[in-house]
Amino acid sequence: MSKVLVIGCGNVGSVGLHKMAQTPKIFSEIHVVGRTQSKCEAVAESVLKKSKGKVDLKIHVSDVGKDKNFLNLLKEVKPELVINWGSPYDNLVVMDACLEYGVRYIDTACYEHPDKYGFSYEKQLAKDADFKKKGLLAIVGAGFDPGVSNIFSAYARDYLFDQ
Repeated sequence: MSKVLVIGCGNVGSVGLHKMAQTPKIFSEIHVVGRTQSKCEAVAESVLKKSKGKVDLKIHVSDVGKDKNFLNLLKEVKPELVINWGSPYDNLVVMDACLEYGVRYIDTACYEHPDKYGFSYEKQLAKDADFKKKGLLAIVGAGFDPGVSNIFSAYARDYLFDQ
């Protein structure tokens, strides 16, 4: 797995990109797409500095949830894997583009409709058969909401551990 396309360079994306850059033999070419040029550049600068230039990192600025932006980017980059650390509102559009292009997919957050409160894996899991037909792996919800993780950690600290 040498060429990866990563969506998002916020908190989760930044940490993930730094971790990926620690293993340049696996992730030798990383493409990151975000909506804000300055945020992408700041993360890329930090990643390149800490990895001492051992990883090839390229920046793309685009709104992956609009029209065919992401599908066009897939055709340009030709990645072997897409990791979505971006907005969960875009999960379905990104998954559809991955299916159409034919690339593996991982995300860390459950799809949320931008106009309705709540979230569900139902629409993402409904794409399972389509990914299987193409011989592609799609992993959804590989992460966990940091707010919930913080609550569990605080509970364990205060009520389960003695030191």
